[in-house]
Amino acid sequence: MAKKGKDEITEKHFKSFSEGVGAQSTLSVYGSIIKNAVVRPGTRGVLHPSRVDESLQLAQVVGYSELGRCIQLDEPQLIAMPTPDGPADGCSWDPTEYVVWKKLPNNWTTLHLKVSATSLHTALRLGVVAGTDDRQLRADQIQTILQDCIPLAGGNHNPIDLSETLQYYGLDKDGVIAFAGLVTGSTDYGVKRFQFELPGSALSNITVTSKLSDIANTIQDKAVHS
Repeated sequence: MAKKGKDEITEKHFKSFSEGVGAQSTLSVYGSIIKNAVVRPGTRGVLHPSRVDESLQLAQVVGYSELGRCIQLDEPQLIAMPTPDGPADGCSWDPTEYVVWKKLPNNWTTLHLKVSATSLHTALRLGVVAGTDDRQLRADQIQTILQDCIPLAGGNHNPIDLSETLQYYGLDKDGVIAFAGLVTGSTDYGVKRFQFELPGSALSNITVTSKLSDIANTIQDKAVHS
């Protein structure tokens, strides 16, 4: 049997598929660092992109470049990032205001925070999901439906407050009809997006003066898991 020579291929010459893809698919990211917002690796599955035990820091990301193309985000995103590589040096971002993170693998797992303005009562209700029957829509799912369907029906983008009425969000009689249709019938924005069905007549009695709390209760009581 031939002995293994020093030039023989070993396991060290191989990479996993994900490592190979990650090496080819990298991003340069631009943004600003949030002061005193440290995130430790391991938090909610967060990893350091270089697999070292160094803290990450929350950053406001405003854009990135991929394959030579610069992309500006419509809304800045809060993302846990490693130590930046220095002041921004591309995509026309001002180096006196922004930094750059280079060669980040696009399959890296990090922490993404989505911040929204809402009433205290609504925020607290969103946390009451553990004991909710899985045959009912959760409070956070109903909030998402209201948040999406009201503007689509012609209303404004005011934060969802269950104590307010449809009129507060700028919906008139026709807007209320459109809103009810979206909630019951839209596969992208209504109850169907969460695999529920709601009879078309369930919201037939709502008016511009209907409170969102009453509408939310009706949706939760009458929506059936499909």
